[in-house]
Amino acid sequence: MHLGGGRYALGALLGQGGSAQVYEAIDTQSGETRAVKLLRIREQHRDYYRTRFVQEARAMWRLQHPHIVRVHDFFTSEDMDYLVMDFAEGGDLLQKLKRGELDRTGACLAGLQLLSALSAAHHAGVVHRDVKPSNLLLNADGALLLTDFGIARLTGQDHHDLTRTGATLGSFSFAAPEQRLRPQDVEPTADIYAAATTLYYLLSGANPTDLFTAEPSSPRWRRVSRPLRPVLQRATAYEPAGRYQDADSMRADLSAAVAALAARPSTPRPTS
Repeated sequence: MHLGGGRYALGALLGQGGSAQVYEAIDTQSGETRAVKLLRIREQHRDYYRTRFVQEARAMWRLQHPHIVRVHDFFTSEDMDYLVMDFAEGGDLLQKLKRGELDRTGACLAGLQLLSALSAAHHAGVVHRDVKPSNLLLNADGALLLTDFGIARLTGQDHHDLTRTGATLGSFSFAAPEQRLRPQDVEPTADIYAAATTLYYLLSGANPTDLFTAEPSSPRWRRVSRPLRPVLQRATAYEPAGRYQDADSMRADLSAAVAALAARPSTPRPTS
């Protein structure tokens, strides 16, 4: 199958969700491998999902950053909608973790790169609202690429129609508590929370659901090396005002914690 007047030759199916399929593709003009996200929905839901699809394209067009997937082309019509993006050869971080290929150093590096990406997004007026390991891809060099802006909130737009169903809440285990109640109103601090729960999961392999309820002495934190705990604990505060107010501040503290870890003698990762 070809799209774009024959420009994009679709290959293997890379993945699919409730409303779209993602294919590996070749750009026949440049010879580059791309990922093509193709909207696949029933007619009665088309307007709703097309609006979300267009919003995703607009959000990603705003962002040019080494740790955010780039959009190369976008097309929408009465009978077809597709988005052409970077192809991530390395898969996603969830797969890498499940294969046992992600150590503490790799997890922390991913956390730093994610926060850099979120800083750029937030400065551009974009709140991602679905940060989780499966939305963190890896390029051929192993660098992180934040993807899937399908439920992103763009500053200055009315999002109530796009957040009226549970489908737009994001992923419960990683989402901030306020996002579960009123996703249309969340601020960048919701992404800060999700970045912290994502990093907690990458470091520990443990479910981060309701991490805001874990006191500093909770056994849940023993799965994380001690220098990293204060950073994640602050970032997962129940009240948004108690968290880092921007990604750069969290990134600075995480970087300092990583440096402290590097200066310590090597010890096994805590498991209980």
